Amino acid sequence: MRADDEWAQMLGSAAAVICPYDTRIQCVSGVIAEALSVGTPVLATDFPFAREMQHLYPDYVAVENDLREWPKLTRQFTRKSLSVPGYPNWPMFTKSLLEELSTLRTDVALPVSSG
Repeated sequence: MRADDEWAQMLGSAAAVICPYDTRIQCVSGVIAEALSVGTPVLATDFPFAREMQHLYPDYVAVENDLREWPKLTRQFTRKSLSVPGYPNWPMFTKSLLEELSTLRTDVALPVSSG
């Protein structure tokens, strides 16, 4: 078995993935992205990428900086408690983005060209 296959199998069999990053300037997390790609919930410290994933996939991502809360969240936030609506993918992201854009104001005047 390839190392990538073993990693995906391990992530896919986990009840949840715990990501206690010690910095808030972490720009992205491959571990979070890979866990979500196989439908495994994630508990992470608060940083921009984790918040963005929580916004997009609230049933799959919990963000919490108070580590005293993590044991409770870990017990509540496992694969067993989820109803899987589908794994993150580009069509899902595009649909979410289009829905968000449709809520913006549409009565803004556009510049008129003088040609």
